[in-house]
Amino acid sequence: MPAPIQQRVERKFLKLVDAGTPFEPSDLEASVQEEQEMLSSLTAAGTIQGPSRINGMVTTNDAIEAAVADLFGVKREARLASVKPARLTGIRELYLMLTGDYDLHGGYYGERIQLATTADFTGLVKNALNKIINNQWELLG
Repeated sequence: MPAPIQQRVERKFLKLVDAGTPFEPSDLEASVQEEQEMLSSLTAAGTIQGPSRINGMVTTNDAIEAAVADLFGVKREARLASVKPARLTGIRELYLMLTGDYDLHGGYYGERIQLATTADFTGLVKNALNKIINNQWELLG
């Protein structure tokens, strides 16, 4: 509590002591509690309330995974359902974006990549193709 409020509580109970009137510790605690509640209600208007919880954050990898799922026409994972990625025009765009291999010689050229990510081309394509095979297998029974 601020010093002026502490002093007010002290004066109130010192007057009781000077007058010879006994008081219980619970009386002192109740008085402190009242002052704290008063202070809280007076300063509540100055309190800034931010968002209670931030969620729905999407990483670059999540956006790429969702774009690859859309490119291959497979169902996205539940955690990627609300992601709105940029639409890929084809597998070539994905390859160039993740490898920087514009000459198509095979390899990784970090200085040429358009997007900094830890997702790798082969892993993304492999996962999408496995989902396609799995979906077809389920359709065939």
